Amino acid sequence: RHAARTPGGGVAVPPLAGLPARAAIRRLEEADLAAELAGSGRVISQAPSAGRVVGRGTRVRMKLAPAG
Repeated sequence: RHAARTPGGGVAVPPLAGLPARAAIRRLEEADLAAELAGSGRVISQAPSAGRVVGRGTRVRMKLAPAG
């Protein structure tokens, strides 16, 4: 599965909500994006939001919380 690339070299930020940290980081790396984590567990929020087109290498901040 490849990241959605847009004309002009930007990439669409993938949806990360609900993913464990490791899977979210992997998905960002596949899209040529960088991860910044706060907390542990599963992703509960992210910025920039899913679907937003950003430049390669953009840092995506994720807030995580324990499942349950």
